[in-house]
Amino acid sequence: WSSDVCSSDLERFDYLVTEGDHSREKFQAEIKKRFGLVGRFETIETNVLLLRLPASGTNKLKISPWPKAITPATHDRSRFLEFPTQPLSTLTSFLENEMNTPVIDQTGLTNFFDIVLEWHRQPKNLESSQTLLKQALHDQLGLELVPSQEPIEMLVVEKVQ
Repeated sequence: WSSDVCSSDLERFDYLVTEGDHSREKFQAEIKKRFGLVGRFETIETNVLLLRLPASGTNKLKISPWPKAITPATHDRSRFLEFPTQPLSTLTSFLENEMNTPVIDQTGLTNFFDIVLEWHRQPKNLESSQTLLKQALHDQLGLELVPSQEPIEMLVVEKVQ
């Protein structure tokens, strides 16, 4: 397999593993050798947002008529977002980026949806922008984000001596 490894915003490196045996271990050894970094997965209790259906159980999501996912289309991300024929995991990833917090999907919904969301991002006021996004999520898609503390698996990267 192949992967991009970033050492900074200015440099990009490609690393291609052509051997099938122990490719992940070889990739990790190369990262350690070149950058002095090691990573491990660890379960950590942390602040999260739970994506849920409201108590009424109704949502306003439109099930897509297409049988499989297509490439998401986004428009002016400061005002309008469109994810046609996508699982909720696409929305969850977007929400994690906007909310700067892990989001766990607890809706139980497994269909593909045509997700359209309009809100006004406030680039100079993150808290206001997040509040507006939560409100738009509730009003337009019938979903809510509930703060919680949950154990989640995280990648911990450390510099080795």
